[in-house]
Amino acid sequence: MNESELKAIVEQVVRLLLAREAAPAPKVADSGPGRKLLFVINGSEHGHDDALAFIRSLGGKGMKAVASPCYVERHGIDALVAAMGCPDRVFTNPDLKQREAFVDQAEAVIYLLPARAAIGKLANAMPDDATTAMVMRAMLRGVPVLAAGGDCDAAKWPKTTPPAMKQGRGSYTELLNECLDRLAGWGLQYRAEPAELLPLLPGADKIVIEQNPPKEVAKSAPRSFLTSEDIKKKHADGAREIKLPPNCTVTDEARELASSLSVKLVESP
Repeated sequence: MNESELKAIVEQVVRLLLAREAAPAPKVADSGPGRKLLFVINGSEHGHDDALAFIRSLGGKGMKAVASPCYVERHGIDALVAAMGCPDRVFTNPDLKQREAFVDQAEAVIYLLPARAAIGKLANAMPDDATTAMVMRAMLRGVPVLAAGGDCDAAKWPKTTPPAMKQGRGSYTELLNECLDRLAGWGLQYRAEPAELLPLLPGADKIVIEQNPPKEVAKSAPRSFLTSEDIKKKHADGAREIKLPPNCTVTDEARELASSLSVKLVESP
């Protein structure tokens, strides 16, 4: 089977999924950065914050976002609505005609947080859900598809992932890269981080991606120890109660001695 025959099969599958014949792709005038962008958002865990920062930075009244049920279940919808700046531009369950119109009117489809499984389905002409069907329709109609984030980057996979999946001949990574290469021939460009899509967008030199503020890490109190010698000294000074500082380790001998001397040890809250 050659590529043209494969594309014909894919188009038939998409037509069945969207329940409508595909029409010639309309010409969309260039309206500048952040305009007529359609975000199709999957549910992968990786890159969620970066994806939202990317959306906030682009801005624009023409943008729309369609979130998959998986995304809504994992992350909720409030953060996405806030990033888009308007709840009327976020859709969680559009009907078929809406999905078609969103794709056909888009200057580019930004496919954020794609899952490995979704990429495999697209590359093998099996878009079995509405989200992947929208992406496939865009490729068939010549609408640029720019994908980023998700769990397609093996470097972000958990340390517990078997090495055979990450590297070597016949590994899952090799198969995934083959899928991405095939999709690149169909018009989909994948990048590990959403911000890396900037060079592919018109007017990208005028867009500044805001950086996520670093998360504050609570500093734990330094570890200290309470020994039997400390108990003897405090008891000699008349102490009948000792308040333990945070992160304090009491030795077994110290606890036994405190009990025998009726010295109460008070743990910090």
